[in-house]
Amino acid sequence: MANVKLEDLLRKLAAPARRAIEAHSITTLAELDELDDVEIASWHGISKNAMAVIRAAVREPVMSPKAVLAKWVEAFNCADVDTIVSLYHNDATNHQVANEPVIGVDAIRTMFTAEFSAAKMVCIVENIFEDGEWAIMEWRDPLGLRGCGFFHIVKGKIILQRGYWDKLSFLRQHNLPIE
Repeated sequence: MANVKLEDLLRKLAAPARRAIEAHSITTLAELDELDDVEIASWHGISKNAMAVIRAAVREPVMSPKAVLAKWVEAFNCADVDTIVSLYHNDATNHQVANEPVIGVDAIRTMFTAEFSAAKMVCIVENIFEDGEWAIMEWRDPLGLRGCGFFHIVKGKIILQRGYWDKLSFLRQHNLPIE
């Protein structure tokens, strides 16, 4: 929830909206957030503008897909598994197409933990594009490996990631066994 107090929100609203909130005995932002938008909008005195102010106060701002991907790259380059995993939806799928899909945040955590312990990986961004709910990245690493990733991001969380890169070259560059 956004770092705003109910009193701060009430000061931003016109008198009819303030009265409507008070008439429904709302005493905290958490109580307001639990209510359905349709219910709040039905209250006398709640305009569309008031609804927008209320929702902005009770909901955290959502990062754009491009911003989520930039944070992901920063965490990846630090091998920061906790931050990386925090960017995924609980039921996300990470499918590096050279491997089987990894489903669920716990499995994604296990995957990144194993990968970072096996090799030093660095992502040098060449391009990031955003199209609606998608962020697309073209990357390279210091050893010359190149690839691209497609991230479907909804409400600030990665729900699907697909990565394309040359697995054989990666394994050889890091002196890892060829599967």
